[in-house]
Amino acid sequence: MNIKFNWGTGIFITILIMIAWLGFLISKSFEYKLNMDADDYYERGLDHSAQMNRIKSSIPYKAAFTVELQDEFLIIHYPPFFAGKKASGELWFYRPSDYELDKKIAVDNQEDNIQKIHIQHFTKGRYILRASVTVDSHAYFFEHEILIK
Repeated sequence: MNIKFNWGTGIFITILIMIAWLGFLISKSFEYKLNMDADDYYERGLDHSAQMNRIKSSIPYKAAFTVELQDEFLIIHYPPFFAGKKASGELWFYRPSDYELDKKIAVDNQEDNIQKIHIQHFTKGRYILRASVTVDSHAYFFEHEILIK
């Protein structure tokens, strides 16, 4: 069998190589995880004005909301305004690099106005603490970056 190599054969071979390359790229793209901030991002977008009100009401207390890493615990200090009042809400430890490592913990400001969380539940790395706290029917939102070593 004698195959002549002309411009038609060259175009055919080029198209086959392009199809093989695209198939390879498409198969590789399915191996990567898609890290979204939240699955309900659309609903959060609709709630944007309420979130902005929570942030605005938190400004006076922002400096008093602190997080420190002490021995084996994350210690969250709530603002003094929260002392003696029952706070409710959620602490969302958001891991930007891998959403599967996110943690959500209920707010529990104890009598001394702090909350201790053992770090054995966390993988080493960077987290962003997003605290949504409600006290006396007023909503607050605090954000703090944490590095667990």
